[in-house]
Formats: sequence, C-alpha cells, structure tokens
Amino acid sequence: MGRETVTREIGGETYRVTPLVASKGWPLLIALSKLVGAPLGRAVGAVAGDEDVNPKLLAEAVEALTSRLDEDAVHGMTMRLLAGAEVKKPKGWVSVSGQFDLLFQGDYSSLISLLGMSLEVNYNLPLAAWLSSARQGLRSLDTPPPASSDES
Repeated sequence: MGRETVTREIGGETYRVTPLVASKGWPLLIALSKLVGAPLGRAVGAVAGDEDVNPKLLAEAVEALTSRLDEDAVHGMTMRLLAGAEVKKPKGWVSVSGQFDLLFQGDYSSLISLLGMSLEVNYNLPLAAWLSSARQGLRSLDTPPPASSDES
C-alpha cells in the first residue's frame, strides 16, 4: 500500500505531490544521498537541538554542499524529484515539469518549498522545517553583533 498524495498551497499556487513509485524513488534517494548526504548531515547538526545555531558549522556545511553541486546534475535530480508533482490550473491538474519555467521564473523560494514538500512526501524528510532553521542561522551570519555600550 503506497503513501498518499499530499496537496498544499505554495506561493499562491496549489500543488499536489504523489509519491514516486519505488523503482524511481529508491534510485533517486541513493543519488541524492551521494550528492548531498555528508554536507547535509553536517548542516542538520549545525541547526539541530535546542541550542543556538552553530553558524560556523552551518557555513562549512553549505560550502561543502555547494562545492559538490553540478548544475546539470542538480537540474536533473530536481526534475526527477518533481516527477510526481502537479499544479492546479483552471483546466485541471497539470504536470509541474511542463510548467517549470513559468511557475518558478523569479520565484525560486516556491521551487525550494515544493522540493521540500516532495522530499517530505517521498522520503518522510521534514526539509521545510530544517530549511526554516537553516535560513535563520544564515541570517545570523549577516546580523552584526550588538554594539557594546562601554561607558568607561
């Protein structure tokens, strides 16, 4: 018995993701693990738990991850991961892959959210929650420390 299709609104559009069949999902999980496994594990460690985000560890993980990314491979994996995704249009549900450029032109945050949704549906990975924590951690790198009020 397969997992259920999930529907969610992202960036003003309604998407539904049907889990990939095992013969497609399993090889994709292996490919994703090879590409991002170790750096992603380090990044999750940087934002996991009740402690503050470890910005240095997070930055190192992001650097390790981006150094491994090949644009063509990432695009291919993105399209494979979104193979079970559809968007609701006035005439009914249509494949995201057929509308990819129109849907995500200048809206990469919706693309990342949909990828997170697909990872959750297919692999039970709560990437959306992790990305939110990571985003906060990355923001802390850009925030200057409070000014010292040295009144001596």
